This record gives sequence, structure tokens and C-alpha cells, in this order.
Amino acid sequence: MAVQMFIVSDFAVFAQQSFILHPSTRPTITPGGTILDPTMALPSRYGKAALMTFIYAFQLSATFIWGYSLGTILGVGVFQQSPAQWPPLFDAPWFATSIADFWSKRWQQVFKRSFVICGAKPAARLLGRPGGVLGAFLVSGLMHDLGMWGMGEGTEPTFMTGGFLLMGVGTLLEAGFERVTGRKVGGALGWCWTLGWVLTATIPITDALARRGFFESAMNPGDFRPAVLWIDVIKRWQTLHGA
Repeated sequence: MAVQMFIVSDFAVFAQQSFILHPSTRPTITPGGTILDPTMALPSRYGKAALMTFIYAFQLSATFIWGYSLGTILGVGVFQQSPAQWPPLFDAPWFATSIADFWSKRWQQVFKRSFVICGAKPAARLLGRPGGVLGAFLVSGLMHDLGMWGMGEGTEPTFMTGGFLLMGVGTLLEAGFERVTGRKVGGALGWCWTLGWVLTATIPITDALARRGFFESAMNPGDFRPAVLWIDVIKRWQTLHGA
């Protein structure tokens, strides 16, 4: 699993890097640029941004899985830990039928305890359940913003942390829907709602990362690129066969 996900992750990065990023008037670096190309019509502009955001989420999950798989191999194979100590990292997030379902169990839960202790519990004591939900996503956003700061290109709380707070707003809207109708968000409509909201909230996050040069960074040790090697093989085959 580790090897397969490593390769999948690199192909996703290659796909991201194949897009042309338009220069942005917002904070950016060279060769960073915005995924929201102002020269494109609105449907095409946001369609491109949504596609790049989806690929980024796919790449992120693949990267998590291959790293976690290596940890599992070491933990179980070398240190004789129980496989139960290494449960699956994801629970088919593409099948989530609500935002709460997506974040509470289907996306990876590695940092959940930190978000609950540092954000949800203190905020809930002050502002009740709505405060707890927003507090958890606030800490999540700040942590991701800190990660971007670690790239040496500054922070963007409006886009990064704001994007995560939108997830909390969506979760609260679902809770309000349940109180009013007596029904939980779910089913096919819930799946469409979740996909639409999560993509919309994640576009500004992805845009901030793109403008700060994240997609131009070297993702792999020694910059070993399976995707680039595969492209080289195709080019050589085309040269040999006159294609």
C-alpha cells in the first residue's frame, strides 16, 4: 500500500503542476499563482479551481496513507505492535453524506484530540455547542496556517483559517436543519451538499497554498518523481517509434 500510494501521490502532484497558474494581486511568490484565473469565464474559472482542489485532496489523502502505511509496517513488523493499534486512517471520505460525517469519522482523525482539547472544549464552555464546533475548526485552521508559515512564505488566516471555519458553519447548518425538520442530512442529496460545500470551502485554502508556492515544492526525498520517470519513458517510446 505504501508504494502504491507514494506513486499515486506523485502523479497527483504532477497533475497539479501541469496547470498554468495565473499571476495574482494577492500575496504570492514566483512561481506561485492563483488557481482562480480572472481571464476565464466564471464557470470555467471555478470549474478549474474545483478540479485542482479535488486533486489536492486526493494527493493529500494518498500522501497520508503512504506515510501511515510505513508507520504500520514499522509498528507491527518491527516493534510487534497489535494491528488494532493501527486502524485504517480513512473511512471512504468520498462516501460522506454530510459535512459532520466527513469530518467526524471519514477523513483522517490524527489531530482530532488536539482540536477537541485545544479548541472545542474551551469554546464550548463559553459559547455552547456552536462555539465548540467553530472552536475545533478554528484550531484546525490555525494549525494549517502555521504549517504554511513553516514554508517560509507567511500566513493567510483569511483564506486558510477562514476556509476551515466555513466547514464549521456548514456543520452548524446541518444541525439546524435537523432541529427544524427532525431529519438528519444524508442520502444522495446529502452527498451532493457535502461535496459542494467542502469543495467551496476548500478552494480558498488550495488557492492560498498555490499562491505561496506549495505546488512547486519538492514533495519526495531527493526529488524522486515516479510520474516524471513515466513521462520520460513515454517520450522515449515515442521517439523510438516515430510517434
